[in-house]
Amino acid sequence: MKAAIVEDDKVYADYLENMLLQWAEARVTLEISSYTDARELLGISFDVISTYDILFIDIELQSMNGIELAAKLRNQGFSGVIVFATNYEKYAVEGYTVNAYRYYVKPLKPEDISECMTFALDTISGEYFQYFYHGVTNRIPFQSILCFESMQHYMNIYTKDSVIQIKYPLKKALEQSPSYFIKCHRSFIVNKNYIQCRMGNLLVLRNQKKVEISRIYSKAVANAMNGKAGNRN
Repeated sequence: MKAAIVEDDKVYADYLENMLLQWAEARVTLEISSYTDARELLGISFDVISTYDILFIDIELQSMNGIELAAKLRNQGFSGVIVFATNYEKYAVEGYTVNAYRYYVKPLKPEDISECMTFALDTISGEYFQYFYHGVTNRIPFQSILCFESMQHYMNIYTKDSVIQIKYPLKKALEQSPSYFIKCHRSFIVNKNYIQCRMGNLLVLRNQKKVEISRIYSKAVANAMNGKAGNRN
């Protein structure tokens, strides 16, 4: 699990990081990154930002307030959990316009940490693929997804009824997906429950879509189709 803190008060950032590590102990492996300013976070690749499962953002940042930062991230396609912390209650309503999970007045208490971290953990380990698009958080049952297809900076989600295109990294989709999703090509992840048959280096899905199998994934695909566990990467 990955979390990021965007906070210009180092003392409070250290306090929050310590609280998060205490919560994670004996629950989950937690990797935490800290940023002192909105520009520092926006200066890194979105592919890195998109791997964060939860962001803790201070609203009173110097170069850009936290709500503006969150809006930029949502517009780029960030679908993780966002939690705001501030010294003032006046921003609470604005916070929810960017689909923030919670708005807390500092300092966050242990029960606050437990609440939002449990929600984030349930989200990434649940039965739904969750993404943020056009200002709305959307959820698709994994069981209804046939495959994911990477299209440069975008990703197509093939369901039983439609094709949905979003800005989302394929790598993170694989990390979120249950074990019955397998990678068969650098651009494809398929739900093995929807594989109709294999024809040489192609998988034929139940909707008749044909997906190429790369040579480096051929053995992993064969193992998955035979019910054997293996490395999905």
